[in-house]
Amino acid sequence: MRYVWRGGWVDKDTGERMAVKAGPLMVPMIRPTMPEYNSPVTGKPITTRYERSEDLKRHDCVPYENSLSPTGGRFKNDRFIKKHGIKLTEKTDGRVAQK
Repeated sequence: MRYVWRGGWVDKDTGERMAVKAGPLMVPMIRPTMPEYNSPVTGKPITTRYERSEDLKRHDCVPYENSLSPTGGRFKNDRFIKKHGIKLTEKTDGRVAQK
């Protein structure tokens, strides 16, 4: 069957209306535009999701997410903190770098 729009979806050959299942209507999802940022690796501006994915692939990177970190983005090694001069803010849920 092939459907065409004639005030509603109908079978092209028979003119019979398309059967619509009860329940929520499925619609395409539109994602909002991505804010522009500079690539941390090259410094080039990244303006689209495609450019972002290509930049990540090209430089063998993954998107940053705290959930991917085994420490949840917190620092646990005092020697590392001192060596790199990281300033910390005490939080109730752990030590987090200052912004």
